[in-house]
Amino acid sequence: MPALDSPSDFAAIPGRGVRAVIDGQTVYIGTRQLMLEKGFDTETAEPRLAALENEGKTAMIMAVNGNLESIIAVADIIKESSRQAVSELQKMGIEVYMITGDNQRTASAIARQAGINKVLAEVLPEKKAEEVMKLQAMGKTVAMVGDGINDAPAWLRLTSAWPWAPAPIWLWKQPI
Repeated sequence: MPALDSPSDFAAIPGRGVRAVIDGQTVYIGTRQLMLEKGFDTETAEPRLAALENEGKTAMIMAVNGNLESIIAVADIIKESSRQAVSELQKMGIEVYMITGDNQRTASAIARQAGINKVLAEVLPEKKAEEVMKLQAMGKTVAMVGDGINDAPAWLRLTSAWPWAPAPIWLWKQPI
């Protein structure tokens, strides 16, 4: 495979993907939503996307100059210790939610693997803080474990946050 030139233009599209110009060609890699926003038809990719998402994988589409070229799938492996932690929290009466930018199919599959039954999916980074505030408005004390940049706006709404560990969001019924 020949080496590609470095991108002459690159832009991150938060919660959706990236765009770059490489060797004079415009390349998008991202969600189905990004492709639809750019006017690309994803219908032919839907069966494969759905199959990957039902397996708990995040499926991204690569389009080059407006043509869908490939599907890239990545997956987080749920550790047994994560399943155990969720179970222990639930035994303590703590509600465990997962708030994620992943689509509903992927999020539901991952949540099932982790033993989480409350999922808020397709939440863009800038909307996570709104979801936290909704939960607080319901009288919940919210603590959050997150993995970084996508969770930063929501952290501003919390009493407690742990930004170093990718994990589900934990909601406490009782004040910490």
